[in-house]
Amino acid sequence: MVAIWNSVAMNSANSNSDIDLFIVTSPNRLWTVRIFITLIFQILWVRKTKNKHAERFCLSFFASTNVLNFENIAIENDIYLYFWILYLRPILNYNNTYEKFLKENEKWCDFSSYDEILKTSSSLIYFEEKRKNNNNIFLDFLEKILKSIFYPKTKKSQEKNWMLFWEIINNDMLKFHKEDKRKEIRDKIYKN
Repeated sequence: MVAIWNSVAMNSANSNSDIDLFIVTSPNRLWTVRIFITLIFQILWVRKTKNKHAERFCLSFFASTNVLNFENIAIENDIYLYFWILYLRPILNYNNTYEKFLKENEKWCDFSSYDEILKTSSSLIYFEEKRKNNNNIFLDFLEKILKSIFYPKTKKSQEKNWMLFWEIINNDMLKFHKEDKRKEIRDKIYKN
C-alpha cells in the first residue's frame, strides 16, 4: 500500500507542506522497497530535501504487513495516532492492505463514529495478486544485501541523532521523524 498521511491527508497543509507517504511492503521486502522508492524519487527530483520541503515527498514511514496493528507504537490516549489512521488516504491498495490495516487497528480504535470519513478514503489504484507464491530467491538475496548495507548506517544515524529524531528501525518498520509531538498534542487536547 502507498498512502498519504499527515497534513495533506488531514486537510491541514499549507504552501510550505511536504507530502508524507506511508508505504506498506510485503514481509522481507522493507529495505528493497525503501531503497528503490528513495532512488526513484531522488532521480525524479521530487523527494524532500533539507532545503526543499514544499510539495515534495517525504519518505519517512515504511512498514511490512507483519505490523499492521499500531497499538504497540501508540502512547497512552494517542489521539494523534488515532486520527492519523482515520485520515490516511490510500493511493495504491494491493490485496486489500488498506482494509486489513483498518481492521487490525479497529482492535484498539473505535472508528464507528467516522464512517463518512472512512468512505472518502477509497483507493485511487487497487489491484489483487493473481498468484499466491511470493518466493523469489533473487529478491530475498537483494533484501539481505540491502539490509546488510543500510541497516547499520541507519542505526548509526539514529544513535548519532537520538535526541532529534523519533525513529523506529527494525525488520518490519522504518519510521523517521524529527520529533514526536503526540504527547504534546494529547496533553493540550485533554487539558481543555
